[in-house]
Amino acid sequence: MLYVIAEGLGGFARRLRALVQKYPDLPSAPFRVIRQAVNLREMKNDLLIRAKDVVEDVGDLGLVVLDTLSQTLYGDENGADVIQYIAAANWLAEQLGCAVVVLHHEGKDSSRGMRGHSALRGNVDVVIRLKTDSDGNRLLTTDPSAGGKVRDDEPVSIGFRLRAVPVGRDGSGREITSCIVEYQDATLAERKPVIGSAQKLIVQLAGDLARGSHRYRPDGTPVLTRGDLEAAWAAEKKATGRAKYAAPSYLSKPLADLLANGHLMSDGGDLWFPR
Repeated sequence: MLYVIAEGLGGFARRLRALVQKYPDLPSAPFRVIRQAVNLREMKNDLLIRAKDVVEDVGDLGLVVLDTLSQTLYGDENGADVIQYIAAANWLAEQLGCAVVVLHHEGKDSSRGMRGHSALRGNVDVVIRLKTDSDGNRLLTTDPSAGGKVRDDEPVSIGFRLRAVPVGRDGSGREITSCIVEYQDATLAERKPVIGSAQKLIVQLAGDLARGSHRYRPDGTPVLTRGDLEAAWAAEKKATGRAKYAAPSYLSKPLADLLANGHLMSDGGDLWFPR
């Protein structure tokens, strides 16, 4: 891989240290970086030369990453410069025989997708959209209905979360952290949000019960029972002067919605939070 770090150079080394902690064999992988912004439209030949030097050094490249479009375009994201940019990226991919991935941002209105010229979506083979929900669940998807695109294959979605890990200390002794990826069920990032006071109360009560639980699933996830949750619900309602809503029947519908949307999982009488 050849990675052009045209943006966020300061945090890149920390991300690499975090990756090496998770994947100890990573330093032996064929990987090189260019630590500067490049004008792809004007410097495509220079970039090709540098890429071929990398090929001679570490072997054939499978991927070139340009991070980000705004720092490698040197032009107008809404104008004809974008068409030239995509042509240069396609040319580079053909010359090197590998994929070229360009990182880009959405506009202020995320429902409209990526910002800039329509050619950014129309003239590429694949658009992988990153979505994040309010709970920190993330989704990479090529599904057109979710803002992605794939020209010649079936849509794919990959779910993950970011977990902070320590990677060292600064000059004053403060801990420095970065993030690693932990994969999970892709449907978690597609859940409907927790809404309404009843659902929010159930999540709060279930969280309290889970933290005090001494029962665990095989993967280490704490387990609570529906009976425990119903008892906590009733106690809360009575303590707040709303005893007429303490019956389990008032909990059933919001709990069913939380289960349907993947905020809680169930197996018979047991309940747990998805990892």
